[in-house]
Amino acid sequence: MEANPPGKGRFIVFASLFSLFILLVYFRYAQLMLFPETAGNTIETNNLIERGPILDRNGTILAMQTRLGNITVWKPEALQTLEQSAKLLAPLLEINEKLIIDRVRQSASSFIYLKKRLDQSVLGNVEALIKEGKLPGIAIEPVMGRIYPEKNLASNLIGFVGDENQGLGGLEYAFESDLAPQNGQSYGNQLILTIDAKVQYILESIAKKTLEENKAEAAMMIAMTPQTGDILGYVSIPNFNPNDISGSTEMDRMDRPAVWAYEPGSVFKVFTIASMIDTGAISPSS
Repeated sequence: MEANPPGKGRFIVFASLFSLFILLVYFRYAQLMLFPETAGNTIETNNLIERGPILDRNGTILAMQTRLGNITVWKPEALQTLEQSAKLLAPLLEINEKLIIDRVRQSASSFIYLKKRLDQSVLGNVEALIKEGKLPGIAIEPVMGRIYPEKNLASNLIGFVGDENQGLGGLEYAFESDLAPQNGQSYGNQLILTIDAKVQYILESIAKKTLEENKAEAAMMIAMTPQTGDILGYVSIPNFNPNDISGSTEMDRMDRPAVWAYEPGSVFKVFTIASMIDTGAISPSS
């Protein structure tokens, strides 16, 4: 009996492995089509690491993590009922119905991000529709997002983060290596400031009023404890809401006390007058 040529044996092995691969692909596709619930409507990701919070000296939260979600589309499954899905999603995502349809159909990719970083008020409604089977091919990808409960308060100092949750301005950028988890950790360190949120609010109110009364372009104020050097208030006006970076300009985000040049003599005049009043050399009405 003749032996099989060496090349023929390698071909048989290769053909067998390739056939097995094709079978696995078809099996997974059939599983997704026949039992979509096994695919899960919430995609598990590694985007759930938590950036450390930023607090004022009394524990008031100035920046913190919260769970958000991205709405994704698996095109092969979504196309058949795309018009129905777009009609349901449009009012929830505040995206034009036709725009949703065009974005999915015209995409060269089978996996599409429809809208990113949505909070639970929106995700809850989308998830309910998914569970009812009304949004085939639509899923929620959980991610961690940054929120700023006090909105504009001390925003120029605190800074902001980007889509990938990395610090892009202010303390968020300066303390990136402390706030962001390192070496595979799930949680970053917290950052406690000497800022007092109540003092900060008062100073910002005074700065805004002064800005309006003098019709100035900008204002800045710093309040410190002389004995320790602790900064209790740090104001730069105009400021911005770090929860909505798209609604701000570069000038809104500028940290003026840190980057603007000013004559130091004008600053020390305040201390000179204060010491004279304190020693009784002059009175406030002098």
